[in-house]
Amino acid sequence: MARSFITTLLTALLVAGALAGCADNGGDGGNTTTSPGTTTTPATTTPTSTTPVTTPVIPSLPASGPSDVYGLTSGSTGGVYYAIANGIQAAVRNATAPGFTISEVPTSGGSVTNVERLRQDDYQLALMQNDVAFLAYNGEGQFADNSYTGLRAVASLYPEMIQIVTLASSDIGTIDDLAGKRVAVGAAGSGVAVGAADILTAAGITVTEENLDLTTSTERLKDGGIDAFFWIGGIPTGAITALGTTDPVRIVPISAALQTTLQEDKPFYASVTLPADTYPGQSADVETVAVIAILVARDDVPADDVASLLRIIFDGTDVQSSHPGQGPNIKIENSQEGVSGIPWHDGAKYYFALKGMPVE
Repeated sequence: MARSFITTLLTALLVAGALAGCADNGGDGGNTTTSPGTTTTPATTTPTSTTPVTTPVIPSLPASGPSDVYGLTSGSTGGVYYAIANGIQAAVRNATAPGFTISEVPTSGGSVTNVERLRQDDYQLALMQNDVAFLAYNGEGQFADNSYTGLRAVASLYPEMIQIVTLASSDIGTIDDLAGKRVAVGAAGSGVAVGAADILTAAGITVTEENLDLTTSTERLKDGGIDAFFWIGGIPTGAITALGTTDPVRIVPISAALQTTLQEDKPFYASVTLPADTYPGQSADVETVAVIAILVARDDVPADDVASLLRIIFDGTDVQSSHPGQGPNIKIENSQEGVSGIPWHDGAKYYFALKGMPVE
C-alpha cells in the first residue's frame, strides 16, 4: 500500500505550496509539465507582482495492486443511487490497474442507513445526501449525541430533487392538500425521511405517515393504499417513470414561500425546477428543492485508492453512462458542489490538487 507515500507527499505539497506563496485560488497557472516523480523548485525570493511563482508538480500515485476490497452501499433498486453505484463498480472492474476492487453494491434504506454502515465498517464507501452527511459529521438533527466523525467527502455527483408524487387523478395539488392524507415519507433510516420531515414541519401540516421504500411506495400509490409519497433522487427516477406509464402522475410543487421558510432553517436545500414531461402525465414545470448526492468514504480507506477511484469516475465515461438522467451531471466541474461542514478525504485532496482544483 502507498498510505505512507501519500501522507508524506501531501505534507510536502502543503509545505512547498506555502513556500511558493500560492494565491488563494490555488495558482493553477503556475504548474508545468514534467516527468512523473519530479517536482519544480519553489521560489526562493519573496514573490512580487513581477516575480513568477512556481508550484510543485504532483507525481502520479503508484498502483497498489488489486488487494483492497470494498463495499459501496447505495439505495433502493428503483432509485438512481443503485444505478450509479453499479456503474461505479463496473467502471472499477473495467479500469486498468485500479489498485482495488468493489465487491458489493448492496441495496439500502438510504442515506441514514449508509452512515451507520460506514460507522460499523460493514461497507467502506457510500452514496448519501449532503445534508445527511453534514448532520452526521457534526452531530446535529437525528445524529445529536451520535456524530460520526470518521466520514470523509470524496466527490459531489448530481442534484437530488425532492419529489412529492401523487396520481394525476387525485385531488392533491398543493402541499396543504396533503394534510390528513396517507403519505409515505421514505424508508426508515433514509434521507427521504429526513427531507420529508423538514418539509412537512416547514409547511406546518400533519399527515398519516408510513415508512415505505420507493418500490413499495409506487405499488401502494397505484393500488390506492396511500395518497402520495415523498422521494428524493435524481431525475428521472425509473420507478416513478414506470408508474407513470400505467398511471399518470402529478408532482406536487413546493411553493416559493415554502422554499423560503425551509431555507431559513435548512440552507443546504437549493431551489430548483423539475422540467415538464420528466414523467408521464407531468405536463408542466414544477418548482421544488434539491439536495446533492455525494460519494463518501471512511477516513481509513487508503488515499491512493480514493484518488484512483476519482480518476476512474472523472477521467472516464463509464459512470456517466450508467444513468440517462443524472449520469451526464457527474463531471469534474460539479465535483465539489454542496460539500460543506465535512472534511475531504486525503485521496480527494490529492486528486483535486492534481487537477488544479485544491480543497481544504
